[in-house]
Amino acid sequence: MLLRYVALPPDNWADGRVVGNMGKLFHHQLPDHQHINVNEIHDEQLTIGQRIADQVATVMGSWNFLIGQALLLTIWFIINSVAWFYHFDAYPYILCNLLMSAQAAFATPLIMMSQNRQATKDRLTAENTYKVDVKSEQEVRAILAHMEAQDEELLKQTNYLIELIGHKKKEAING
Repeated sequence: MLLRYVALPPDNWADGRVVGNMGKLFHHQLPDHQHINVNEIHDEQLTIGQRIADQVATVMGSWNFLIGQALLLTIWFIINSVAWFYHFDAYPYILCNLLMSAQAAFATPLIMMSQNRQATKDRLTAENTYKVDVKSEQEVRAILAHMEAQDEELLKQTNYLIELIGHKKKEAING
């Protein structure tokens, strides 16, 4: 099966150039890739206000906050509806409505700022992932080229050995 790949070897095989060429193949290296942790870089650049906004968004976006607020509102409505207590905010709960509106007015911009920062961070992460993917593709191509060059060299050496064995057989038969 190998005989169909037989090609004449170059004249310079006997003078050691093939070993030198194989040595060059093994020394191919790509430059090192600098690893970037987007999360650390992003977190280091946050101001105090941005950290507070992120913390507020984290707390307000949790189940604990949602359940706590629901319990607080339920207690508020019960205290202001049952006849046994002084009704400091009687139905239609204007004070509660005012407090909820104020909470929404302050929380919404903070949450939106946090979301904008998260979108920026996501873009940076996507860009970094793209750079890593491109670098990985380059490395795979270099490895494939290296393997192809090794295959070519091995094929040349195999063909040379096959030819050499053929010559030795002919010499043995003739000689």
